[in-house]
Amino acid sequence: MKNDSDNHARPQPVVNPLPAACNMNDVNRHCGRYQQQLQQIAQTDLGNTDKVCCVIHEQISCFQSLNCPAITGALIGAVQAQIPQMCPRYVYTPGCADTISAEEPEHRRDEGRHRVLPPNYAKCVNITNATPDTVVVIATFQDDQGQREKSSAIEAGGEYQFPAEERQVRGRRYRTAIPLNKVAVVSSIDGELVEEIISATGVQDCISRTIAYNPSTDGYMITESWHGRYYF
Repeated sequence: MKNDSDNHARPQPVVNPLPAACNMNDVNRHCGRYQQQLQQIAQTDLGNTDKVCCVIHEQISCFQSLNCPAITGALIGAVQAQIPQMCPRYVYTPGCADTISAEEPEHRRDEGRHRVLPPNYAKCVNITNATPDTVVVIATFQDDQGQREKSSAIEAGGEYQFPAEERQVRGRRYRTAIPLNKVAVVSSIDGELVEEIISATGVQDCISRTIAYNPSTDGYMITESWHGRYYF
């Protein structure tokens, strides 16, 4: 027969009580900091695979704590698929990512005292269509001189890159990149529009986004996808 001491010895996992109709914004609000940490590592300490593996595990743990299986199920599967190749010998310690944001490689610390912080934007975007439909994707590039929109229809399972847009600098002999401002997807079936305002840390070359089916809304969603050394 079980007694009170048995219950105290076996604490139950805490599940974050998100509403049943949660969306990608809810997931990003709770777990988005891990994506930011991955971007930071990619810029400052890419060779440190232990840090990357730590944050990947923390990200999975955060997804699993949310009451949002319709969305997080696909994200967890995508991240877990990369662990055997990237982190075959890594031993995960819960909470390991708590100190990463405060750390900086030593060779960067001296540089930081003598340089101006870089601007924050992405130059181009790779799009993967993971839906069973043909979709129209619109990439908007914008700076203080205006904006440019580029669009492309992408078939189911297809990929497309919106290359960097540049502008001639007035009075100079060089060109400068126009920051990527947002990405939008339009359903070719009913015209539904879903968009994401792009935020980046530092200057990113090409970022990657996946257009996926969102079963909770019966529509599309735009998710971050890390190809090669980048992850969900």
